[in-house]
Amino acid sequence: MNNIEAAAEQLDKLYESMNVDNVSGIMNESESDVPLSENITRNKYLYTIKIVSAENLTAQDVNGLSDPYCVLTDEKGQILAQTRVQYETLNPRWEEAFDITLEFSDQDYRKLLVTVWDKDQVGSDDVCGKAYIYLDRRYFTDSRPNDVYLDLNPQGRVQLRVSMEDEKDDPRFYFGKAFRTLKRARDDMTRTIVDRISPFLKQCLSRDVINKLLKPAGFAGIFEQKKRDLTDRNIEEAIDALFDYFDENLMILNSNLHLEVFKSVISRIWKEIVNTIELIIIPPLSDRQSDMKSLSDNELMIVLKWLQFLKQYLYADGLGVQSDILENQKYKEISKIDKLYHMETENLMQEYLNNQIIGSLDVKKGSLSASKSVLHQRNLGTIKKRKSEKRQKNDRQDNGEIILRILRMRAGNKTKAFLKQQVEERIKKSTTNASSLKPVPEN
Repeated sequence: MNNIEAAAEQLDKLYESMNVDNVSGIMNESESDVPLSENITRNKYLYTIKIVSAENLTAQDVNGLSDPYCVLTDEKGQILAQTRVQYETLNPRWEEAFDITLEFSDQDYRKLLVTVWDKDQVGSDDVCGKAYIYLDRRYFTDSRPNDVYLDLNPQGRVQLRVSMEDEKDDPRFYFGKAFRTLKRARDDMTRTIVDRISPFLKQCLSRDVINKLLKPAGFAGIFEQKKRDLTDRNIEEAIDALFDYFDENLMILNSNLHLEVFKSVISRIWKEIVNTIELIIIPPLSDRQSDMKSLSDNELMIVLKWLQFLKQYLYADGLGVQSDILENQKYKEISKIDKLYHMETENLMQEYLNNQIIGSLDVKKGSLSASKSVLHQRNLGTIKKRKSEKRQKNDRQDNGEIILRILRMRAGNKTKAFLKQQVEERIKKSTTNASSLKPVPEN
């Protein structure tokens, strides 16, 4: 990881020493005199495919769960991308992005197979589901990410995020590819570290720990089950094992990693903490009602206290993670969730509709821009700028998804119908249903 960071710094120095922006400007001005290669500009395209998540997969193991991973293959069966394994889940979340260069000959589209497999320790892996996606170069034309939902056969659904840009005879483009390759490699290694930490993190931050805190085991617990007055120290002591674990392991990482790499790892750990806390409070987004029960006021208070304690720990009086990273969009949503969490169902549905009206007005005022294109990541400066813009954009997002996830825990046919309708409308507004996306006909 340290070598990757050093390589990125050297690449950034090379970018500056070559004055790449100026060279690209001169090349673009003389484009009419020196035509670009037709093979590159017309037949070769760079697709960025992020394999985000899957839901409602078939259970392949005796415990009623699966160990899923996702594979993307071309028409000849060649593997183009493969995610890591998510263990013991039917609703995996991979969040892994891949750059894939595809060549087009006579046809304007490529047909790729998406397969979700169940990893077996003994014997061959089992198929959880399959789906095809058509990548038409005339459809994906602007570098903007398109959310794609594919219905799997025989069951389930997988979410991809796809963007495309044509390869260019431009040094900024190739510097961008190099920077993004290094960044992805560092992100993969960071993810490996966090995956090692995650099981213990989820064991310490769980509903079981909340139950033990509120209802101590043994004879004394019989008299305390109705109500137990908890101090902040009681609540913090319940996750002391996690603080001890961080004290030991973060010190090792800090001693061995480049400072920027260490910051990246800590930021990813914080995201994992926030995601874990969020999934204790509410289920993932879906158009189906959930069996998950809402937390009581006391239980919700404990979880939100844990979030604050862990934030203070990582902030370390200004010496640790920066506050703008800790106070990301998801953190802000969770911190304010108590205002929505126990709201009456009718009021909550009306709040969602009001939220959508305000959100639609904001969209009309704003303008769309290409996201995560290669040219936007051509050096360290542009990468940092894009991250800052992303954080500012997230500050303007609404609470619509949070409300729908809360509604998943509410009973009733009216809630069921509302949830299904609103989730479907949400998907239609922001996604492409690529299972029905066929090649665009010639004019």
